[in-house]
Parts: sequence; C-alpha cells; structure tokens
Amino acid sequence: MIKNLLNKYINSVISRIIKKQTKIQQEQFAFQAISGLFNEPHFIPFTRWSISPSTIQHILNDIEINKRNCIVEFGAGSSTLYIAKLLKTKGSNASFFSIESDEKWARTIENDIKKMQLDNFVSIIHAPMAKVSKTISHGQQTHWYDTQVLDSIFVDIHAIDLILVDGPHGKSTPFARYSAIPYLQTKLSTSYSIYLDDSERDEEKEIITEWKKSLNCNASISHRYALLSNDIDLITMPYRLKVW
Repeated sequence: MIKNLLNKYINSVISRIIKKQTKIQQEQFAFQAISGLFNEPHFIPFTRWSISPSTIQHILNDIEINKRNCIVEFGAGSSTLYIAKLLKTKGSNASFFSIESDEKWARTIENDIKKMQLDNFVSIIHAPMAKVSKTISHGQQTHWYDTQVLDSIFVDIHAIDLILVDGPHGKSTPFARYSAIPYLQTKLSTSYSIYLDDSERDEEKEIITEWKKSLNCNASISHRYALLSNDIDLITMPYRLKVW
C-alpha cells in the first residue's frame, strides 16, 4: 500500500513537471513565431506584467485569418508593436487604436512605433484614469479611462471587430477592466473577438461572466487569457504542443 501511494505521488509530481515544461515550450514556440515578423533585430521588452507570446500569437492569427478591420487595445505594450507590424507586413488598411492611461509609457511606446516606422498603422491614445460612470462600472469599481477622451476618438467608429483588454492595471481600482465592453458594446461588428488578459484572476473571472451574459456569446479560457466571440469566424487557436 505504501509503495502504491509513493508511486502515485511520484507520477503526480512527474505529470506536473511535464505540464509546466510544455507550457514553457509553448511560449518559446509562440515567441519564435511572432518574432519572425521583424526582419531586423528589435528588442521588445517582456516583463512579468507583459501579455504572453502565445496570447499575441492567437491575436495575430485572428487578425490575419478573419481579416479584422477595426482593432481596439486597452493597455499599450509589446502587443501594440506586434499588431502594428503585422498590419504593415500585410499591407492592411485596418484601423488600430491603442489606449494607455500612463502618459510616460504611452510616449515610450509611441517612440518605439516611430523608430520601427509603424506610426501609420496604430494610433496611441493617452486617456488618463478618471471617475467612471455607474452605467459602465461594476461592483466597487471607481475609475476607468477618461471617456471624454475616448468619446472624441470613437464617435464615428461603428464596426469594431477585435478588442484586446490588457489594461488598466488591476491595482488601479476593483474590476479595472470591466468597463471596456459596456463602453464599446454598441460599436461591435456583427463578427468580433474580445481578448481579456490575466483571466486566472478572481476579478477577471467575474468580468468574463458579466461580459458573457451581456453579449450572449461564448467564452473560452486558455492558460492566461480569455476569448469571447460569437463563433461565426474561422478558428484561430494557435497550434498546441502535446503533453506526453
């Protein structure tokens, strides 16, 4: 009996190690794939707060396969550079708006965009945090991006088909990322994808539930992100390595 318990424990440990190693290899595989966009070497910072390479790969797949025409990103960063580069590489006429609350970071990304000659393929918009209206807030949420700034940008936009929500940062206010969909829901295209990063966090899980009910759509959750869509597009999930 002790031997059986020991074997069971050892097998469990081995299984966890294999799964963890596979996740690491998956990210390496994704990073190699998305790095192929850049012919010349560019250093793009990846920190513990960065969106994962596999998430970026899924988004790039979606943009290319489903020919997205209007992209909105909340939280500028590495994803901004990769999306803009894909649009340039493919000669796309898609509109791409990246919203950032931190002015210094917005200018940093904007400078990187100019250095990489991508400024014709993305608009970096600085929208500071401001008190959020109760009509687009949830729970104890108090702040979101300044909607007066956003209103001036999105007044004539009516067919958004891809949204990436990777901001504001979670510590800025409870349910910091909730307002993205209530704010933009009436501007969604008939075909759309919504990506929410950090889906393993409790508040993000609740946000997913609320968005799913509001949109009456399907939701799938991967390792670190969630995808909400109306499932009328082609499948864009990246290739997954097998766990042996």
